[in-house]
Amino acid sequence: MNSSLSFSSTRPRRAVVFAGLALGSLLFSPVGFAGPGEVDDTDTAEVGHFELESGIEYEQAADGRETVIAPAITYGLVDGVEVELGLDYAFESADGEPDTETFLPAAQFKAKFWKSTDGSRSLGFKGKIAFPMRMRGPADAEDPEGYARLLFTEEHGAWQFDANLGYGYHGAWHRDDDDKVTAGVDVRYRVTPRCQVMLETVAERGDHPDAHVTGLVNLGTKYSMTDRMKLECLVGTGVGRESVQLRLVSTLKWEF
Repeated sequence: MNSSLSFSSTRPRRAVVFAGLALGSLLFSPVGFAGPGEVDDTDTAEVGHFELESGIEYEQAADGRETVIAPAITYGLVDGVEVELGLDYAFESADGEPDTETFLPAAQFKAKFWKSTDGSRSLGFKGKIAFPMRMRGPADAEDPEGYARLLFTEEHGAWQFDANLGYGYHGAWHRDDDDKVTAGVDVRYRVTPRCQVMLETVAERGDHPDAHVTGLVNLGTKYSMTDRMKLECLVGTGVGRESVQLRLVSTLKWEF
């Protein structure tokens, strides 16, 4: 991320966009962001059910800041398979560079393709493709981007362990310096029937010879307000060169 946000320089058009997306988020799910954690588990939406989620993410790095508003809707197609449609709005301000505003319509697919006989272990796959549309700033965000990930989940009583291995691409697969190989793990513990705490770490490396390995460590909680409404909050910090210094995410998910 290259960013440094100056809220005092907000223009009327940007304010209207923020207000519209925030209002849409409130209408479709009381507030939120699609999946604050970087590490995903193999769980999918119930068959024939929808999940509405929306939220806000803030990241601060040495050279700037970025704020993202991201509503999304997920549908359980069949047992162990879900699809998701989302629309992120990202405002980024980097020191010494023009501010940028970008819409990212995206589609995701997630499938759980193996489960152990006792149900404690499972494997899955998740893929995403987004089509950035630069609304303001340099017009360099037109190539599609996304990722493909292998997912692993293991549960033992109140404990849950997740691991991901993925490849993120920008433009043509394996033909861009922005492509990245990522690996991440998390540990979750259910404190009460409605509250879960989590610690996760993610490492990524650009897919080119001069790339540096960077990391992200997140600490968060998930709280079920009702059987169908869940609140997720997360704070994180980066490790390594050119990594994010601070990451804050809040999400509310409504299932029906």
